[in-house]
Amino acid sequence: MADKKEFKYEIGGRVFIQRPLVLGQLKQLIDYVMKDLVVPDTESLDPMMLIEILGDKLPLGLAIILTEEGKSPKDKDIDQLAKDLYFEITAEQTMEVIADFFVCTPVTSLLSTFTMKMNEVRKSLMGIGSNASV
Repeated sequence: MADKKEFKYEIGGRVFIQRPLVLGQLKQLIDYVMKDLVVPDTESLDPMMLIEILGDKLPLGLAIILTEEGKSPKDKDIDQLAKDLYFEITAEQTMEVIADFFVCTPVTSLLSTFTMKMNEVRKSLMGIGSNASV
């Protein structure tokens, strides 16, 4: 099993942790940040480009992926945290958090694993009820 990555940041006098996303955080990102988001088809997506793409949704995304030390991701008021982060996180910290996100949550690897598993399920379903060739 690969070891989990964890990053700490001091923002606005509080310590925040970034860890690999749990299912609830992934759902929040999809529902609140990625819905209606247009991502260019490029292999060279970098933190600056992602900041530009996210635009006004950036603080909300940061609020979802960062959790205050000692707290659980499920106990956050995402909207309030997004408002706090908007005026507390520096531009440098923002870029660091985004770069670390791709280390914590290897999106390409997740998509590849998901595709592979879906292909396995599809093959399995195709085998159900089929008779051997006569």
